Amino acid sequence: MPLIIAVTVLVQAFFVWHVFKTGRPYWWALIILSFPLIGCAVYYAAEVFPGSREHRTARGAAKKILHAIDPHAEVKKKVQDLEACASIHNKVALAAECVESAH
Repeated sequence: MPLIIAVTVLVQAFFVWHVFKTGRPYWWALIILSFPLIGCAVYYAAEVFPGSREHRTARGAAKKILHAIDPHAEVKKKVQDLEACASIHNKVALAAECVESAH
């Protein structure tokens, strides 16, 4: 039991240190200290993970899986965007997606 408490305190200390080191809002430290493991998990999910390399890797893997399931989903989305608004941006985005899906 004392080992679990020590590990929890070390994890909390690391996350509080990260809050101050990275200049995140100080109320995160209050959340981390008030809710030991849940506060750390919420802080990681909300502040650290979105900017991390793992997030980019996970997003890329999810995109590959979705592409394997429906290879033309992005093209369909771009066509819908173009039908909703025939702007130059949407036309260029559709053309770029068509070129990318052809490879």
